[in-house]
Amino acid sequence: MQNIIEQAKFELNRIENCTLVVLNRQGKIVYRSTDRGIRPAVDAVFHMKGAVVADKVIGKAAALICIYGGASYVFGKVMSVEAQKVLEQNKIGHGYEKLTDSILNSDKSAACPMEALVKDISSPKEAYEAIYNKINAKE
Repeated sequence: MQNIIEQAKFELNRIENCTLVVLNRQGKIVYRSTDRGIRPAVDAVFHMKGAVVADKVIGKAAALICIYGGASYVFGKVMSVEAQKVLEQNKIGHGYEKLTDSILNSDKSAACPMEALVKDISSPKEAYEAIYNKINAKE
């Protein structure tokens, strides 16, 4: 498992503009994205069962999606304290390069809207549904 975790971190940095990568138990990339925001995690959710997920930013919203998807390990270049807490509560292995108090929106003027959306949600399924509905209502 440690080799796959290290490979996921490597792939996140190696692939140009990569924001999320999912590796299965054999270490094969089953999903990757260069898109920003929460959408890559939502799109990858059904590839996460037993997988290692590496993402540029893991907030509570992304952590809950990874839990819902069945990820076995979650790595974030940046991870929020709330994400760490929810991963620990759900006994999901995790790691990070930088731990931060909160995830901000793109112009850093307020909390990330997805973090605000899941602030009072603890159920991974409820979080996934709320996030899915929110991002698809925008289109």
